[in-house]
Amino acid sequence: MDNEPKKPIWRTIEFLPTLEFLLNGGYESNLKQYNLYLEAKDKPHALDDQIIDRSIKLFTSQLDDMWYYEKQISRWKKENPDKQLQLDHLFAKYERFKEITQKILALVDGLKKHTINRILEMDDIELAKKTMSGEIPFPKF
Repeated sequence: MDNEPKKPIWRTIEFLPTLEFLLNGGYESNLKQYNLYLEAKDKPHALDDQIIDRSIKLFTSQLDDMWYYEKQISRWKKENPDKQLQLDHLFAKYERFKEITQKILALVDGLKKHTINRILEMDDIELAKKTMSGEIPFPKF
């Protein structure tokens, strides 16, 4: 029974303000995370595999669950033709949230190649070659 997928709870249109609040909050939170990872782009050695792995798990899970938002908004559009403009606006917020989540995953995927764990696995000569060639960014503090 634990392996059965959960059935979504479809909401009435009265839930729209709550869904909008969730989408706005998720976007704002992910935007902050994205900007933090963007800062780490010049110093990926400040991150370790555990941080990267947790981030990948979290944001992948978040992305996997986003189908619900799209389906809920789609259902509301069919049921409430008088609210098309408001629902189009809500759908744009959903897309913005999804996009920032995808950007985080792409950024984190690039950072995982140069975590402190990857640096410590290299011998001195390999590290020097990769740093001098520009493959690994020169550490910034």
